[in-house]
Amino acid sequence: MQAPGYVDTPNESGWTPLHFSYSKGQTEMSRYLLDNSANYEARNKLGQAPADILLLKKNHQNSPFALVELFTSESCSSCPPAERLTSEIRRMALAKRLRIYCVSFHVDYFDGGSWTDGYSDAGYSARQRAYEFKRFSGLYYTPQMIVNGEYQTLGHNRANAYGAINRVLKKPAKVNVSVRQVKDEDGVIAVNACALGKFENAALCVALVENGIRRNITGGENKGRTLRMDNIVLDFQYLEIPGATGVEFRFTEKPDAKRKMSVVAFVQQIDSMSILGAHATPVRALGQASGPMQ
Repeated sequence: MQAPGYVDTPNESGWTPLHFSYSKGQTEMSRYLLDNSANYEARNKLGQAPADILLLKKNHQNSPFALVELFTSESCSSCPPAERLTSEIRRMALAKRLRIYCVSFHVDYFDGGSWTDGYSDAGYSARQRAYEFKRFSGLYYTPQMIVNGEYQTLGHNRANAYGAINRVLKKPAKVNVSVRQVKDEDGVIAVNACALGKFENAALCVALVENGIRRNITGGENKGRTLRMDNIVLDFQYLEIPGATGVEFRFTEKPDAKRKMSVVAFVQQIDSMSILGAHATPVRALGQASGPMQ
């Protein structure tokens, strides 16, 4: 039997034997290493743990995907139908096990009157303006739906939305992306997001989203209505990356078994705003973050 210390000995790139066994699909060797206390969270020089290597290899293989972004506001009377459509798309994707990920960014330019959107953020408005400047000249409104950073449409136009999704689902992903929840000493939500592939001038982005939210609106264009919303972005972070990498992101929110939260990770080209790959993971309650995979 090899000593536990040996199984974690890294090479010059920080790869341990468990990194290699996962990358080559060597199930028996992986079990042996784990039985001998191999550290499945040991990071290589790219920031990728063995568990990330397995996830990248097992789940993706450049499979087609769709990232559906909705720019919306609680104060916009045209937005509820778009919210319902994105909720429908999410349910359809789950039922058919399609790699479609929905995120709803609440903009802040409707705030300041009789109602302030509880989920709005100036950064989300700036993200929409970046699309306007770099990709869709002069198109800046709510509800606006953008698919893979390539196609935009009125957020409640069902035919256009599904048409864009069907088009991108015929194209392979250019980058493999993985994201998984990791344990955090402070008890907050933390994930390790990884990207694998050839690319440059890109950012690794993560969005913490929540589903099943109901809000009673007492001001603005939707005054008196109860809005049921999914895919709401609670926090959005990104980091420019030079190429394949792994990054740990931490959010201020804590896991809560009563809340339906997930994290969507994607790689986005900075100049063209095209989305190169995406993945998502549900947020588990404390103590339920994923353990070693064999």
